[in-house]
Order: sequence, then C-alpha cells, then structure tokens
Amino acid sequence: MPNIESLDFVNDPIKSGPYQGQQADQLKHPNTGLHALRLVPKNKVYLEYENRLCDILNTLNSMEPTNVKEDMEDVMTEVVCV
Repeated sequence: MPNIESLDFVNDPIKSGPYQGQQADQLKHPNTGLHALRLVPKNKVYLEYENRLCDILNTLNSMEPTNVKEDMEDVMTEVVCV
C-alpha cells in the first residue's frame, strides 16, 4: 500500500488524524469522509479499486440471503473497511 505522500487527499492526512475504517453501512458511497482522495490522475487506480469493491458489496447486499452470499459479504466488507 502506498504511503501518504504518494496519494493526493482532499484534507491533509497529518492534520486530520489517524484513519478510521468505515463501517459497513458507510460503504455505499466510496471516497467520502475525512480521508477522501482528490479526483486526480495519481489517485485513479486506488479510486477505481475502491469503487469496484463497493459495487460488488452493494450487489451482494441486493441479493437474497444465503450462507455463501453472507460469507462473500463478510469478506468484501473486511477488504473495503481496511
């Protein structure tokens, strides 16, 4: 994972304090909150990755409950909330 100098944040991450992982219900809208990234080319890969993971999680949330679906949802939430 990159260090903070390699990303361009909306807010200064040093002044904003330590990153706090998002709760599962906050994942419907990626790249929001205190540690959001600017929409600039050097952030593109990370923003695309976050958007795709959130899309997958939202798709899982819309599916009928099954054990497999819930297991996949748990894994996706763990990955996105890091």
